[in-house]
Amino acid sequence: MRARNELARGGWYVGHLSDGYLAKQEGVHKKIVIDDERKKVIIRIFDLFVSGKSTDEIAQILNNEDVPTTNRYRLHSRFFNYNEIYRKGGIEYERDNVKWQGSLIGQILSNEWYIGVRSYNGEQYAIPRIITDDVWQKAVEMRTLRFAQFRTHRNKRKHNYLLANYLFCGKCGRKMYGGDARGEIRKFL
Repeated sequence: MRARNELARGGWYVGHLSDGYLAKQEGVHKKIVIDDERKKVIIRIFDLFVSGKSTDEIAQILNNEDVPTTNRYRLHSRFFNYNEIYRKGGIEYERDNVKWQGSLIGQILSNEWYIGVRSYNGEQYAIPRIITDDVWQKAVEMRTLRFAQFRTHRNKRKHNYLLANYLFCGKCGRKMYGGDARGEIRKFL
């Protein structure tokens, strides 16, 4: 564990990589570097968010433009060795069919890797940054404001769906949730 901590402290690859980063072989170990192609996608997500788009709107824009998700990009990239099918919760998924979702955009917007801070085993280490402090701060302020608005709206809901955390789409694995007054069950897209 001590050796892994030392590698992480030096900016070397240990564990996982966030979208926008690569592990470049340098001698025996791999160094964390910015993936210039994916960097553009990450910057665009932040720019769309600070310009007023919601996470769901950003996901829809990226899906409409056929921007590859992390899974699809890594499946077809020469830098990664990804299998076309992966299993989650006993269900098989094709990486090529994974779409952008608002929740994934939210994870990107709150990931400190993009401002050059990597947490590993309870400690923080410096890595190359993708997002400026100004853009990050604007995104934090907007997330905080939207979270407060969402919480207020969420507390006013009339229905608690009993199976809300137990129903998943058999094709894509996304959660199902309660719908409109007719009680339809829909996938979260």
